[in-house]
Amino acid sequence: TVSSMCLAILEGLGCEPTASVGARLAGSADGYRDGGRAYFVFEACEYRRAFLSFSPTVAVLTNAEWDHPDCFADASDAVSAFSAYLRLPSVRAAAVSFDCAGAVEAARGLTVPLVTFGFAEKADVRALSLVPGALGTSFTLSVYGRAVGEVTLRIPGLHNVQNALAAAAAAVAADLPTEGIAAALSSFSGTPRRTELRGVYRGVRYYDDYAHHPTEIHAALSAIGTGQGRLICLYQPHTYSRTAALFSDFVHALSLADLVVLCDVYAAREERLAGASSHALAAALGKRAVYFPSPEAASLYVRSIAKEGDTVAVMGAGDLSARVFCGVLSFPKS
Repeated sequence: TVSSMCLAILEGLGCEPTASVGARLAGSADGYRDGGRAYFVFEACEYRRAFLSFSPTVAVLTNAEWDHPDCFADASDAVSAFSAYLRLPSVRAAAVSFDCAGAVEAARGLTVPLVTFGFAEKADVRALSLVPGALGTSFTLSVYGRAVGEVTLRIPGLHNVQNALAAAAAAVAADLPTEGIAAALSSFSGTPRRTELRGVYRGVRYYDDYAHHPTEIHAALSAIGTGQGRLICLYQPHTYSRTAALFSDFVHALSLADLVVLCDVYAAREERLAGASSHALAAALGKRAVYFPSPEAASLYVRSIAKEGDTVAVMGAGDLSARVFCGVLSFPKS
């Protein structure tokens, strides 16, 4: 989302950027946008420290938490990798979240110009006078204590306000003019599979979200769980190692839903681990959870019990979304 917002800001300022991001871009079949040579927006992944192979001039750090436990031993190990990313020889400026303790730690002692963003009072780029709406949030964009525009986001959740602040901070770090940033963010229509409303079917709202880390799940469920009916989360855990290492955090995050419907872990590159199962998650969640081995069975169950006024969040980074929304079960499409 932040990468796509950065692209939207650059386009709004007439910069004609090239971009490669991790989700399909508006008006495109993929995540690539062919533009000019002056600006290139790319999304980098910390898995196996892959992001240390790139040469960014402006590094943007939205958060630094423990993930990918199959390659990072603990949170400290992960933060050290993010710290190394911010210190790549090519980096001339950085934009870093002031709301994330891990990100702040990763940026400690950084010698290049640093622009901080977030809700914290000391952040350089902030959102003031927040007004939550049905589909998004309005706020005043503040840069170094000066109001530079009014933003009306068209996507829900405080995490998306933070995403917008990250993109604005990236523009500030790149020495772009602040005029026009608010308008560009207000025109941003969202990113596929990031708190995406796919449609309303028989009075039930269906969201699609890539969330597969406890913090992501908590943020997304908090954003969309504002309806009058139940919040139902149809979730496919992603990798056994992540499920095992962050088990209690998953239980806490999923507890935001009134009902959690789980299907088997999407193994991706991994072999099965004892105790790291959807069945175990369901047992830990108690009466608010039910488990089905297959995505089809779990999806059919959700469709059978969802009532008018309910909200369904389909979550995970595996193949669940494709099975639900690509016609297999004739769920609503955008």
